[in-house]
Amino acid sequence: MAGPALFLGKVGATGGTSTGPHAHWEVMKDGKRFPLSKARKDIGQFLQFRLPGQETWQQLYSPESQGFRLNPAATITSPMGPRTAPSPGASTNHQGEDYSFPEGTALRFLGQGSVSTHSGQGTAGNVSALRTGPYELQTFHLSELPQASTTRKSDAADTAGLTPDTQAWAEAYVQNQIESQTQQ
Repeated sequence: MAGPALFLGKVGATGGTSTGPHAHWEVMKDGKRFPLSKARKDIGQFLQFRLPGQETWQQLYSPESQGFRLNPAATITSPMGPRTAPSPGASTNHQGEDYSFPEGTALRFLGQGSVSTHSGQGTAGNVSALRTGPYELQTFHLSELPQASTTRKSDAADTAGLTPDTQAWAEAYVQNQIESQTQQ
């Protein structure tokens, strides 16, 4: 039985004075921080977005024969690491990656995990924190958060709107995660 995906929030305007509306993503594993683009196989391919006024969900990173391709509707506007501060007071050592999206873009994760929310976090704005396996993914600059912290342990992903190949892949991934947890 397909269950709902984990809603992460909607892109807001905090942080918008520097590079425009965007989702700022930080990935943590084993106490180390790294860019989402480096975790595209483990996290990025399970992230989806829905642009304002559209009904179709799109994958952030799509599997291809050469690896994973960033969806052309998303652009990395500020990579992780040293940078010239885009506005007064902004960090010169960026701790995550910024992905440009229109304000109001909905974000979700297909797979198992739990989401906690944190509102009014200064320049980060509203933040959702996804925990899945050994990873934590923090999403900053959200205008709308999930209604409550949620946990998803369903045996199948919500696959509406995915291509048949991607749908089969997502279902196989979730089943593999369940089998891995059962064997531990």
